[in-house]
Amino acid sequence: MYFRESSGAMIVCNASNPRDLEMAPEWKSCVSRYLDGIPVILLINTMNVESWENEKSEEIDRFCTENGFTAWFKVSPKAKEACDKAVLALINVIVSNELNGNADESLPIDPTPSSKCLCQ
Repeated sequence: MYFRESSGAMIVCNASNPRDLEMAPEWKSCVSRYLDGIPVILLINTMNVESWENEKSEEIDRFCTENGFTAWFKVSPKAKEACDKAVLALINVIVSNELNGNADESLPIDPTPSSKCLCQ
């Protein structure tokens, strides 16, 4: 991993591999060990998953809150779904942090009140 002087990070998990999600907190911890306070967004790659159950959204919301992720996105690089939204959201947080001169990880865009997922 390379993250010297980074202002934000994305951790990518494969929805078809439950072990990836289990490892995500460890990967985030690794980033936070060197760069505490930067926003970290979780990307869940669903390109190999036939259907993604909406019930999982609450579970992922809870997971992200418990593990300190700024937000999460369901993405599919193959189908070009939500990747641009995820990158723009992270950029918005980084720019906001730089302008405010703090490490506030809150997103300057409004997520849906019931979810940390900004996929919609």
